[in-house]
Amino acid sequence: MQTTSQASVQGLMQAMRQRWGDAIAWTGYRERRAEEGIPALSSTPLAPLGAYLQPGQLVEITGAPGSGKSGLALMLLAALIQPTAPTLQASSTDVRRGLAAYIDTPRTFYPPSAAAMGIDLRHLWIVRLEAWRDTLAATEALLGAGLLDVVLWDLVGCRATPTSGQLQRLRKAAAQQGTTLLQLTSEPARPSQRALDYWAHVRLVVQRRELLWEQLGEQRLVGGYTLQIDVVRAPGKPPTQPVELRIGGKGAAGQRGSGAKGQRGKGAICGKMETMWAKESEDHDGAEPEKYVSLP
Repeated sequence: MQTTSQASVQGLMQAMRQRWGDAIAWTGYRERRAEEGIPALSSTPLAPLGAYLQPGQLVEITGAPGSGKSGLALMLLAALIQPTAPTLQASSTDVRRGLAAYIDTPRTFYPPSAAAMGIDLRHLWIVRLEAWRDTLAATEALLGAGLLDVVLWDLVGCRATPTSGQLQRLRKAAAQQGTTLLQLTSEPARPSQRALDYWAHVRLVVQRRELLWEQLGEQRLVGGYTLQIDVVRAPGKPPTQPVELRIGGKGAAGQRGSGAKGQRGKGAICGKMETMWAKESEDHDGAEPEKYVSLP
């Protein structure tokens, strides 16, 4: 028997597919026990960011091509929908839904990357629409439904971006429903993206600092990297020092190989890092997007 929550989710999906058809992809939804899922944000590498994020915010994640911003966005998405405990500063009345949507405007979503970052693909909707007007309408519908914990909108390489008025509506809908809206952008920003400077609650500027190396037999492989994140804006918070995060890597942490930054030799990436590098090929400003891999 379906629960009220499951019926509501199914109803929203049915309504969106009646309007936009198979541009809304989903592999199914089930309610999870509290012990399932990845750890709470406080016990992940993202813990230093927890003090600056709250439910219902508009958060911009930006950086230069290859900076690691996509990996960070996927990690945040995974943490925000995990079912074990609230990942943000939330009131006792907040309800965890464990459901998210990825607005894949540039058509570069890579399911193995999402799965490697701890995202249960059964709890992730993929939205791919041709017309900008439809993409914006679908995003507003998802935010206004009150059934999702987070919506991640990938705007990297997109010519069209939300206007100031559109961002104001999206921000209001996110705040009313407690749904976090993550917007992924690339630096340097186009003039049309400057509206985010005024409407984003928090802006996370990402830089990849150094690669972390692991020794496998005679091979020295990239096993992770470190990120520097500048929290440019956080309402009610004092100016911050850059946050440094370590993503993956168990071996020679902090070692930087000569010319290693951005190096992607064959066989040099393994495990989780392979899928993260694949998604980091989202540096698609002016480049052909990678081939889409269908959801399992």
